[in-house]
Amino acid sequence: MSRVSFNRRLEAVLAAAERVNPQAAAVYRLPPALRQRYDAWRTQCDAVQSQYGEGGALYAAMLSGELVTPDPPRTVAEALGLNASPIVTDAMTLQQVADLYASMIE
Repeated sequence: MSRVSFNRRLEAVLAAAERVNPQAAAVYRLPPALRQRYDAWRTQCDAVQSQYGEGGALYAAMLSGELVTPDPPRTVAEALGLNASPIVTDAMTLQQVADLYASMIE
């Protein structure tokens, strides 16, 4: 198989992967320095999450606000297009929540 043919096939695989999971494809395409920062951040997040063990403890901690994971490095967040997570409070009206959701899916 020629190098050109191999590169075309690899690009086709990456394009298919991007349609299925655009976030994973974006992580794959990060330059090495940013990928290293991303991997370090994911390791920190995994360490925090592993404190809650198996089952629903992690989900319960997330719902109660007890779970606090580190923010990604600014450069990684910018490269991946990560935005700050929206916060829904009990003081918000149903319309405000609906508007927030609508802005997230646009």
